[in-house]
Amino acid sequence: MPRLLGIAIALGLFSIVESFGLLWFGIRVPTHPDLQDYFGLTNGHQLQTVMFLQLVAGGHLVLFITRTERWFFLPPFPAPALFIAIVLTQILAVLMCGFGLLVPPIPWTLIGWVWAYNIAWMFVLGGVRLITERFAACRTARHSRSVDMVNQSLRLHAAA
Repeated sequence: MPRLLGIAIALGLFSIVESFGLLWFGIRVPTHPDLQDYFGLTNGHQLQTVMFLQLVAGGHLVLFITRTERWFFLPPFPAPALFIAIVLTQILAVLMCGFGLLVPPIPWTLIGWVWAYNIAWMFVLGGVRLITERFAACRTARHSRSVDMVNQSLRLHAAA
């Protein structure tokens, strides 16, 4: 359980950085006309929709990261039921954001940027998970050398 909690804490902290990083950027965009034109983000209402999409997409993508002990893009692949459920949920969220269903609408290009941001963070979070698991399981090179030294036979040293 401590290993699982350590990994969850690390992923949670980096997910907070991911969300607040996008929020910080989104707050800055409307004050710069060039960035406004490039990203299509013009006001705080659209920023709320951006954050909604980021939280929905980011939260579901973490499921792909945590379901295996290897990189998320390597086999074994997710069960079809999990994959289909996540894809359908993401399609619904994108349509809600693009057409303004229950949230203020945002441009489709901005939806693409939010998804690109989330996919980039998938790799960051995947690396964080692998590094955290490595340290949690004490599988570092230094630890392996230490274990090898401790497990050496004392007879080899006594003969010398």
